[in-house]
Amino acid sequence: GGNPTSLAVDGDTVWVVSIRDKTLIGVPVGGGTQRTIGLPGTPTGLAAANGAVWVSFGFGVAGEQSGLILRVPAAAPEQQAKILVPHGVGPLAVDQSGVWVVNGVADTLTRIDPETQSVLGSAETGGKPVDVAVGSGAVWVASALDEAIWRVDPLSLGIRKTTTLRQTPNAIALGFGFLWVASEVDRSVVVIDPGTGVQVTTIPVDAGPRAIAAGANEIWVATARNAVVRIDPGSRAVTGSISLPGPAGGVAVVGGKVWVTVQE
Repeated sequence: GGNPTSLAVDGDTVWVVSIRDKTLIGVPVGGGTQRTIGLPGTPTGLAAANGAVWVSFGFGVAGEQSGLILRVPAAAPEQQAKILVPHGVGPLAVDQSGVWVVNGVADTLTRIDPETQSVLGSAETGGKPVDVAVGSGAVWVASALDEAIWRVDPLSLGIRKTTTLRQTPNAIALGFGFLWVASEVDRSVVVIDPGTGVQVTTIPVDAGPRAIAAGANEIWVATARNAVVRIDPGSRAVTGSISLPGPAGGVAVVGGKVWVTVQE
């Protein structure tokens, strides 16, 4: 699709959204026919788990006066469910505790029940939340305006800990017992101990990190300068890179392969 951005993996399928074409595309990891599903608006976030794909529309869709979260069952994509939310919703994360979405306009984190598709609650976060991850017993929110990482309790939605950065975050990922924070502006990846909130180290990534994902043995960083960079989680150092035909948008790892969207 035109101008692909976010990637998400569920089972043996890699899902990607196209901003220009307003489509959701499912690509089989092992090869085969890809599926293209039309979307009602411009997607601003993507997550997938347990046979369902979740797409956010922060700018709304035709016929609605608010933002929207769309649940698309992988096995029956025509049986979609709509959850109305305020304008401004963006990145998503999902696990058994819920579907989590940040809103960069309202500065909130919202929890949605994945079974009933009902909104369970919202909480204020730091200024301009730009990404969310879930794991290690918490929900993690990256705040660009406050240059901070917020650790949120998944049940009470209360903020348990704040890690102040010296960088502006734009993407986060959990892996190998740490939280990895990408900063395109500061051209670095910050490694945080999720238990203490302490910054362990900062890894220079001159290509400008845009997205980040944990694989089986490495951390992969999609960059603005036409490359995807590999970081060794043990030495916490850049150990290689792969050239791309254009700036990267999103990155995911599945089946021993790295998947990257490339901007046109």
